Amino acid sequence: MPQILPSNVYAQPVPGKGTGLFTSQTIPAGELVFAIERPLVQVPDNKHLAKACYNCFYLEPPEGRSAVEARTLKACNGCKTVKYCSKIMINSMTVATASFDTIGSCVSTTAALLNHSCNPNCIYQFSEGSLTVRSLQAIPEGGELTICYVDPRSTTVERQKELQAKWFFTCTCKYCAKRLTCGQPDLPPSLSSKMSAVSLSQLENEGRRLQDEASAAPADAVEILSRAMALFTRHKEIYPLWRYPWMSIRRDLKDAQIGQGNWASAVGHALKIYLYIDPVLFPEAWIPHRAVETYGLLKVMLEILHELTKPQRNEQLIHDLWEYKIDFPTVIRHLSDEVERASNKGFGPRSPIATDLELYEKEGIDFGNSDWQTELTKLKRAADQMVD
Repeated sequence: MPQILPSNVYAQPVPGKGTGLFTSQTIPAGELVFAIERPLVQVPDNKHLAKACYNCFYLEPPEGRSAVEARTLKACNGCKTVKYCSKIMINSMTVATASFDTIGSCVSTTAALLNHSCNPNCIYQFSEGSLTVRSLQAIPEGGELTICYVDPRSTTVERQKELQAKWFFTCTCKYCAKRLTCGQPDLPPSLSSKMSAVSLSQLENEGRRLQDEASAAPADAVEILSRAMALFTRHKEIYPLWRYPWMSIRRDLKDAQIGQGNWASAVGHALKIYLYIDPVLFPEAWIPHRAVETYGLLKVMLEILHELTKPQRNEQLIHDLWEYKIDFPTVIRHLSDEVERASNKGFGPRSPIATDLELYEKEGIDFGNSDWQTELTKLKRAADQMVD
């Protein structure tokens, strides 16, 4: 039986890549391309079997952290292994956490026809058991639909290594040919002229080793990742903030700080990403990778506001943040508006992020009403002084 494809796409051979999917109409950026109601197979990976809903991939929050809307996972009556949540709800990106960390796999014969590019014009997402494909760029009629099989923020060498290990091919896209990462040169002149290839390789390999060590020892992650950060801080005058693995180490350290309730350090790293890293890698604020990081900053800001206004005030946090005089309600109001706009275009109007924003509003949070530019100046000062 021939495969039934969505009405606005068609399949045809692509030299050197097998078969690809093409659009039969012009598609603007930030639009739904097609949706698949239920992939052929979807399953959490071993690490998340006990923590993720087998149907919608709702992921339990880490121990000690509360979800915006708590749900109960109950084990399957048959196998006693996989779990289902009490409410079917939109999850995050493609069987992944909101930070694009994989928690499972799904198989779709249609989506399997999407070829790879390190500068993709589409991204695929997962919600309520359905797989959706949305456009990242304007795609002309007859254009091939492509997705990135790996993290597009990784360097060319790292992308090629992962593609070869998992999919057994060498990417020949324009970004790889020109050694670009998100449009930026893999090796900026400021770095190549002042650090030898051997020294750079040693630095980055040690950073990745410490990153892996931290992943295997979550209780010690803050200490281990701080050591990894220090490696790159020594070269901060020449090493770009956005280059992997420094950028990914920063993200991991931010998450580890959040896990320990170290809000001042967490917001410092989140601000670095928001102000200095994501705008370089993703100039459009609605691109999902950037929108997710902005949403993460918003959640940290909400946690800080809660800590500062609860009856038993967090005196250490007050001390750490006092000199910056940040008006958190105003910052939260601006970030909420920014995330809402980005979510509508990057994820669709009924995304899990939009749902969370509605829940925050129902909690009666005062989103403030002072000047954003004034607050932005304060945030830049905090980002520059709080963390390297």
